[in-house]
Amino acid sequence: MKTFFLFIMIVVTQIGHAQSTESTQTLLPITNEIRATLAQSIAVECTLMHSSKTFAIDGKNAAVFINVVDAMPPSNLSKSLDGIVMFVDNDNNSIDANFYYGENGESYLEFKVDDHKYYNKLTPTGVEFFGRFK
Repeated sequence: MKTFFLFIMIVVTQIGHAQSTESTQTLLPITNEIRATLAQSIAVECTLMHSSKTFAIDGKNAAVFINVVDAMPPSNLSKSLDGIVMFVDNDNNSIDANFYYGENGESYLEFKVDDHKYYNKLTPTGVEFFGRFK
């Protein structure tokens, strides 16, 4: 019985380790091409779920908003969606991102582009900016 219990514990531990390793290894940040597209945005609109606050940025400020998006993916994913960010271009096309207040100040955006998901942490400035709306 002890051997069976030990075997089950080892299997569960290995499965959990494999899942956590897999989830962090498969997190890809946005490509340079996507970043360049986002830098051409004429507007950025955001709705935060828990506070029901919204904000919109347009003009030159929208184009530089990409600067609050770090080049690296987060180390952990949050399970609670906190907001939606929409980057709009001249043709009214948009790239949408889900926003998450991550643990330990590691907030991030989850972009979905052409059926692929990309994850980018926010810079400290981005974390501070979004923190104002919490």
